Amino acid sequence: MRNKEHLVLKNFLNTSSIENNVYLDIGACVGELSFPFADVFKTIYSFEPNTEAIKIFNEKNNYDNVILINKALGDFDGEVMFGGFGGLKRYNQSGVRRNDNINEMNTLLVNDSDFMEGKIPNPMNLPMPKHNSGDLVKINCLTLDTFMKENNLSFEQISFIKMDIEGGEKIVLPNIFDKLEEYKIPMYLELHTHILSSDVCIDILEKLFKIYDNVFDSEIKSIKFDFISNKIKKGCGTVQLFFR
Repeated sequence: MRNKEHLVLKNFLNTSSIENNVYLDIGACVGELSFPFADVFKTIYSFEPNTEAIKIFNEKNNYDNVILINKALGDFDGEVMFGGFGGLKRYNQSGVRRNDNINEMNTLLVNDSDFMEGKIPNPMNLPMPKHNSGDLVKINCLTLDTFMKENNLSFEQISFIKMDIEGGEKIVLPNIFDKLEEYKIPMYLELHTHILSSDVCIDILEKLFKIYDNVFDSEIKSIKFDFISNKIKKGCGTVQLFFR
């Protein structure tokens, strides 16, 4: 799946007039969608709080312009719990053990009692550990505004955002909608419809469709709000969308 994502992302960048300044990889895991683009952007900031993923990321990082931020992007500055779906070293989304054995499904949603006590949609019946299983760990998080100030960055410098944070988009996106609106930063989003309710997903999309003039699916084909919202209502897996 990551190999396919790399090609899809490369295709989008090749067909879009995107400046090669700063790329924010939010939910970088072990760097599969960071390192291949080190020669495309001047600087890549890769956000990843999973300590097991960080070990592998650092082993693979041979690029001076790829900078690991070992914190989660969130809606406040401080400490927060992180985990779920079996712990830090379990399964990937397909339910099959990977060679690096990193759980790609850890989420900030474990801080939400409704999430931990309730059921997740999982309309496609994906094989995965229970969402409220595994040890939780305490990590650091920060807002995008804080990150920008700490690194002396302006929002005009942000050329591209990738966000794949296992339902954490419910927490992060509302905190940056105003910046996306003002600066129209191109973005690749994985919307986790098997974790978040259809109402939450559709609300997120409704706001993003109002912000961006162009929205594309994973084949870089233009897509309409009604089409994707109806698809989510009927039940589907992760939705991959580009906004420009």
